Amino acid sequence: MTITNKGERMEYAKIFEIFIASDLCCNKFEGEILEVVGNLTRLKHLNLSNNMLTGPIPLALEYLTNLEALGLSHNKLIGRLPWQLTHLNLLEVFCVSNNHLIGLVPKG
Repeated sequence: MTITNKGERMEYAKIFEIFIASDLCCNKFEGEILEVVGNLTRLKHLNLSNNMLTGPIPLALEYLTNLEALGLSHNKLIGRLPWQLTHLNLLEVFCVSNNHLIGLVPKG
């Protein structure tokens, strides 16, 4: 994976699983959120807001059972909110506004 930060491109062979917080908002990321995000099981905070992400919310987010805050607002996400998100018992902040999502928030 290649990440550009402040104009400097950095190549990563793998995503380290020890991250506990990742704020990737306002980066103009495009495409779908990959299922591999479910491997970051120690994450407590994930913010992907204000990008151009498309597709459905990945079911793999259910494996982020330590997650306390999830920000996905202001993207182009589609579909229903996965009921699997009800497995996120520690989740306190959940922002998905300004997408193209349908249906109700699952009760957990």
